[in-house]
Amino acid sequence: MANNSLSRPSQAFQHIAAAAARVLARQAAIALVKDDLRRRGERVHSVPLRDIQIAADALLAQRPELMEEAAERVAAHPEWLPKRARADMSVTQKAPKSPLKSLHNLHNS
Repeated sequence: MANNSLSRPSQAFQHIAAAAARVLARQAAIALVKDDLRRRGERVHSVPLRDIQIAADALLAQRPELMEEAAERVAAHPEWLPKRARADMSVTQKAPKSPLKSLHNLHNS
Protein backbone atom coordinates (compact mmCIF):
# COMPACT_ATOMS: atom_id res chain seq x y z
CA MET A 1 0.00 0.00 0.00
CA ALA A 2 1.41 3.36 -1.00
CA ASN A 3 1.98 5.91 1.71
CA ASN A 4 -0.01 8.91 0.51
CA SER A 5 0.64 12.05 2.58
CA LEU A 6 -2.56 13.63 1.25
CA SER A 7 -4.59 10.97 3.05
CA ARG A 8 -3.36 12.51 6.31
CA PRO A 9 -4.29 16.18 6.01
CA SER A 10 -2.73 17.20 9.31
CA GLN A 11 0.67 15.93 8.15
CA ALA A 12 0.39 16.82 4.46
CA PHE A 13 1.87 20.29 4.93
CA GLN A 14 4.16 19.76 7.94
CA HIS A 15 7.18 20.00 5.65
CA ILE A 16 6.21 23.57 4.76
CA ALA A 17 6.11 24.64 8.41
CA ALA A 18 9.45 22.91 9.03
CA ALA A 19 11.01 24.61 6.01
CA ALA A 20 9.66 27.98 7.14
CA ALA A 21 11.19 27.45 10.58
CA ARG A 22 14.56 26.55 9.03
CA VAL A 23 14.49 29.70 6.88
CA LEU A 24 13.60 31.93 9.84
CA ALA A 25 16.29 30.35 12.03
CA ARG A 26 18.92 30.81 9.32
CA GLN A 27 17.88 34.43 8.76
CA ALA A 28 18.21 35.06 12.50
CA ALA A 29 21.65 33.44 12.54
CA ILE A 30 22.79 35.51 9.54
CA ALA A 31 21.58 38.67 11.27
CA LEU A 32 23.53 37.73 14.41
CA VAL A 33 26.69 37.10 12.37
CA LYS A 34 26.30 40.46 10.61
CA ASP A 35 25.78 42.20 13.96
CA ASP A 36 28.94 40.57 15.26
CA LEU A 37 30.88 41.77 12.20
CA ARG A 38 29.64 45.31 12.75
CA ARG A 39 30.58 45.19 16.45
CA ARG A 40 34.09 44.16 15.47
CA GLY A 41 34.27 47.13 13.11
CA GLU A 42 34.24 45.11 9.88
CA ARG A 43 32.22 46.23 6.90
CA VAL A 44 29.57 43.59 6.23
CA HIS A 45 29.54 44.10 2.47
CA SER A 46 33.31 43.48 2.33
CA VAL A 47 32.88 39.97 3.78
CA PRO A 48 31.95 37.32 1.20
CA LEU A 49 28.35 36.18 1.61
CA ARG A 50 29.49 32.57 1.62
CA ASP A 51 31.64 33.25 4.70
CA ILE A 52 28.65 34.83 6.45
CA GLN A 53 26.49 31.82 5.56
CA ILE A 54 29.10 29.35 6.83
CA ALA A 55 29.36 31.29 10.10
CA ALA A 56 25.56 31.36 10.37
CA ASP A 57 25.36 27.59 9.87
CA ALA A 58 27.97 27.10 12.58
CA LEU A 59 26.02 29.41 14.88
CA LEU A 60 22.84 27.40 14.27
CA ALA A 61 24.70 24.24 15.24
CA GLN A 62 25.90 25.89 18.47
CA ARG A 63 22.57 27.50 19.37
CA PRO A 64 19.63 25.14 18.76
CA GLU A 65 17.34 27.59 20.57
CA LEU A 66 17.34 29.69 17.37
CA MET A 67 15.54 26.83 15.62
CA GLU A 68 13.11 26.41 18.53
CA GLU A 69 12.28 30.13 18.51
CA ALA A 70 11.73 30.02 14.75
CA ALA A 71 9.39 27.02 15.09
CA GLU A 72 7.42 28.91 17.74
CA ARG A 73 7.11 31.90 15.39
CA VAL A 74 5.79 29.69 12.59
CA ALA A 75 3.30 28.04 14.96
CA ALA A 76 2.13 31.47 16.11
CA HIS A 77 1.50 32.59 12.52
CA PRO A 78 -0.58 29.99 10.67
CA GLU A 79 -1.31 32.62 8.01
CA TRP A 80 2.22 32.00 6.72
CA LEU A 81 1.16 28.53 5.58
CA PRO A 82 -0.74 27.88 2.34
CA LYS A 83 -4.52 28.24 2.55
CA ARG A 84 -5.07 24.53 2.05
CA ALA A 85 -2.73 23.72 4.92
CA ARG A 86 -4.61 26.09 7.20
CA ALA A 87 -7.96 24.60 6.17
CA ASP A 88 -6.69 21.05 6.71
CA MET A 89 -5.22 21.96 10.08
CA SER A 90 -8.42 23.59 11.29
CA VAL A 91 -10.43 20.51 10.33
CA THR A 92 -8.07 17.97 11.86
CA GLN A 93 -6.97 19.86 14.95
CA LYS A 94 -9.94 19.90 17.23
CA ALA A 95 -9.72 21.58 20.58
CA PRO A 96 -8.84 19.10 23.31
CA LYS A 97 -11.60 18.20 25.71
CA SER A 98 -11.55 20.14 28.89
CA PRO A 99 -10.45 18.02 31.86
CA LEU A 100 -13.05 19.85 33.95
CA LYS A 101 -15.80 18.77 31.56
CA SER A 102 -14.61 15.15 31.85
CA LEU A 103 -14.65 15.38 35.65
CA HIS A 104 -18.13 16.92 35.52
CA ASN A 105 -19.37 14.02 33.33
CA LEU A 106 -17.87 11.47 35.75
CA HIS A 107 -19.47 13.19 38.71
CA ASN A 108 -22.93 13.22 37.11
CA SER A 109 -22.85 9.54 36.08
